[in-house]
Amino acid sequence: MKELALNILDLLENSAAAKAENIMLIIYENTDKIHIELKDDGSGIDGNPNRLLDPFYSSKNKKIGLGLPFVKEIVTLCQGSMDIQGKPGSGTNISFNLPKGCIDLPPLGNIVSTIITFITLHPEINFKYEHVIGEKFSIFDSQEFKTMLEDVPINHPKVLKLLESYLENNLKNLYGGN
Repeated sequence: MKELALNILDLLENSAAAKAENIMLIIYENTDKIHIELKDDGSGIDGNPNRLLDPFYSSKNKKIGLGLPFVKEIVTLCQGSMDIQGKPGSGTNISFNLPKGCIDLPPLGNIVSTIITFITLHPEINFKYEHVIGEKFSIFDSQEFKTMLEDVPINHPKVLKLLESYLENNLKNLYGGN
């Protein structure tokens, strides 16, 4: 995929398919690396986590599963590191580190669109997103927004537009914009 945000969306969809009720996405950037971590409380991993890196294995009712193999390919090309943890019934934790100086490192891409797409498709999931760049950080918690919204669904078009603007402003502040 041409940007990491699309890989992240695929991993988020895997968490949703695993019946996660709570998902946390953490992106940590500094001058040397980008660290991405995804934690969920879904059905977990049954068996060897490394089999999830096989493109011809899928825990869903499909013949192939390319999400994690694509991430593994990026990690390999960039000489980064990757860790997959999970047990049946106790969720999954996927993290990977990528050196920023690697010529094969795709850009992060439109992470805001990834988050908005995911919330649109899965309003029932409690989704947290933490983004750290150096000393600056931004935290988004869908449950806090749901509480403020009361009876208005978080995936209502006007709410999504507000969330998009909120997340974009947070990112601008992180990257040093106005």
